[in-house]
Amino acid sequence: QQQQQQQQQSFSKQLSHDSEASCSPLHVPMSQRQSTACCCIEGLFSLSRKRFLSDIEPLPTSVSQTGCRRHSRALFLSQFEQARTASGQPLLLYDTSTSISRGGVLAHQARHVSFDGTGEELIENDYFKGRLVFMHRPTREGASCRHEEYFATHTRRWEMRLQGTFKQKPKGKLFAGVVLRDYDYTEHLGFFARWISSLSYAPLEHVIGAKIHFTLGDRAEAAGKPDAEVAHVVGGLEVFDQVIVTPGGPRNDEHRLPGLEQVPPICGNLDALGVTRNGAGSSSNWSSTVREIAENIDTTKTYTFCFWSAARFINFPDDCLSNLIPLVPSVSLSRNILGPWPAHFVLYELEGSSVTSSDVQHKDVDEGADVKHEESRKKYVMDLMIVNPAVPVNQEALLDRYHFV
Repeated sequence: QQQQQQQQQSFSKQLSHDSEASCSPLHVPMSQRQSTACCCIEGLFSLSRKRFLSDIEPLPTSVSQTGCRRHSRALFLSQFEQARTASGQPLLLYDTSTSISRGGVLAHQARHVSFDGTGEELIENDYFKGRLVFMHRPTREGASCRHEEYFATHTRRWEMRLQGTFKQKPKGKLFAGVVLRDYDYTEHLGFFARWISSLSYAPLEHVIGAKIHFTLGDRAEAAGKPDAEVAHVVGGLEVFDQVIVTPGGPRNDEHRLPGLEQVPPICGNLDALGVTRNGAGSSSNWSSTVREIAENIDTTKTYTFCFWSAARFINFPDDCLSNLIPLVPSVSLSRNILGPWPAHFVLYELEGSSVTSSDVQHKDVDEGADVKHEESRKKYVMDLMIVNPAVPVNQEALLDRYHFV
């Protein structure tokens, strides 16, 4: 009987190993990978106790689907462990802007984007095609930095750049900022969260030059309603610090000093190009300039959006907000704000909201800033999920919500 049990255990281990190998892309012919990917997506299911912006209904699980979920799990856990033990303490970044519906089931793909990368990682969804780079100065003394030459002449801690073309002209208003898509909203607001919500964000609106849509999200029973909203800190395109508009066409890296007739290299020095917040002279000038760009989005042109102003406050590797709240020099992101959940830096179109420069000048309105930003009304141009492996993260929830590729 002991010999039979040993043989059965050995056979089970071999079967499990074969199943794992069969779902790996390295073992699947090129002609079959697309169908395998679709199979993986259909195998995703949601947490029953966690409320997310988009409901993911459970599907029957097949053997192949189980194997692909196992491959997604192994990939994420491997990336998480490598980042956690790396000397430079890098962040894990994922493009999660792609949503695929299969029979009423919404699945989100999470495609890895290199921390302090080269800008060669492509992102593409139904509304935008381009590249994304998150440049960061050395996180520790002596650590390597791919963009060391750039940060030697800039004081910012990090900079995020998005470059590409819109596939369709937005009909609603574009919003950019931070959204907590994965948070557990079944819990009531804590003391610190209530205190944060009571603070005035008028100074921030003055600096940006636009209305800010700020909410900590619907909680408890309200979180389960169809029109429930999650936490947002977003504004119009004025949130970005630099915008460059160039005619469409391939990038040419041989010319290191591109003019406005050529798409600039995404990791190059862009100081003299496009329009910048500092160069606008005032927040009102910056707001009107960027609004005009937003109103005239052209699918034949290439747009480069740069963001760095929050870098003086947000220190992701050290998990803290610094010098943002008066009399509070430092606040832990994970303990006081995020919990075990990642933040998402996003750019999306909100359907049903539109505003022109003349509206702002004559009516003093900013439509979309004070209405609910429901997930059903959004079209994500960019959704960058930021995971800090140095702090506790709800890995199981992320593995159930996202398919890591």
